[in-house]
Amino acid sequence: MTTPNIGTRVVVLKPGGIKNVANAVQYQRILTLSKNYSTAIVTDGLIPPRIASVSNRYHTVRRGWRFIPSAVRVVGSLWKDGFHVIYTSNQPRAIIVVFLARLLNPFMWIADIWDDPMLAFRDMRKGRMKTMLFRKFLKSVLPQADAWILGLHEGILAELPLRLNETHLLRVTNGVCLDLVVPDDIGDDVGRPLKGSLRVGYSGWVTLKRGIALLIACLERDGAFTDRIEVHVWGPAEEDAEVAINLHNRCFDQKIYYHGHVSHNESLRLLNSCDVGLCILDQSVTNFRYAYPIKLFEYMATGKVVIASDTPAIGEIIRNGQTGFLIRNTVESMCDCLEKTISLKSQNMLSGIGNSARKQAEQYDWNDINQQVMDFLEGELGFSPKYYQN
Repeated sequence: MTTPNIGTRVVVLKPGGIKNVANAVQYQRILTLSKNYSTAIVTDGLIPPRIASVSNRYHTVRRGWRFIPSAVRVVGSLWKDGFHVIYTSNQPRAIIVVFLARLLNPFMWIADIWDDPMLAFRDMRKGRMKTMLFRKFLKSVLPQADAWILGLHEGILAELPLRLNETHLLRVTNGVCLDLVVPDDIGDDVGRPLKGSLRVGYSGWVTLKRGIALLIACLERDGAFTDRIEVHVWGPAEEDAEVAINLHNRCFDQKIYYHGHVSHNESLRLLNSCDVGLCILDQSVTNFRYAYPIKLFEYMATGKVVIASDTPAIGEIIRNGQTGFLIRNTVESMCDCLEKTISLKSQNMLSGIGNSARKQAEQYDWNDINQQVMDFLEGELGFSPKYYQN
């Protein structure tokens, strides 16, 4: 029988549970921590079986804002067991817990900013006073972390605003599990141009601000793309977006085929039947300007031609005209891009762009990104990995 040498012991604070989606940043980051270091996961939600199997222990605490006092008590007891590092994401409840816990014990704090820390307040319309107070709290507390992993474009720091110590700051993008997204049985079919009309796909949250409003406006402009484009959309939908799609389909011959919230395997099947992957984000949403959308990397890995908003983050990833197309969020810009893409397909030139995108996606393999995180934790912060001995 083998037993682990403990190494660095890390408390992972994760309100809301851990999303059981292998390509999600939270899944990859927490799996990496749990596989390589002794971890105690503190959450009020579910933990994917694979992560639970490699973590040393996990604690379920109370839900909602009761998470805060409940988690503070658990974290205090974990300090006594030698768990002297706390890892948090951008979530407000986790940041408040680590602030309180450090008043009692001198934990090392690793802050992983993979989403806008103000996101919950912006999206949930908390009210001006609460938003202002939490922003001040963040500005004071977040720079006190011992190290930061920044999984957003660095422009987000000016929005908050935050000044972080560059010597303990790791910048990374999001990534993709190449072996998961491009299974062996797809092979050479990935990126191969299809016959007939241009097949345009959209994967992910179906909301008006994630491109559905712009897509509808484009399709309804003088019926310009009738019989030349076939649009497929799948993922969980907000009610107003689904209503807008249904209204469009009742009034126009150019249909949008909405497939609902599908499994990841079905998502890949739908994606691999398309020529183009859409990643359109309303830049009035702060988080959208600086996020590296997971769908972007999945589109690239499966050899799709990407049509995406020209945001600071996406502009780092897509080489315009080589691995996809960057557009302004206007009807004219999107229509022009679709016309260009239709023309390229008629000339059998789309596959070249798709193959370039697939090759570029190899630079964003989650395995490589996870190794960067480990090198940072061990090289900059002195983490000691757990290992097994007989």
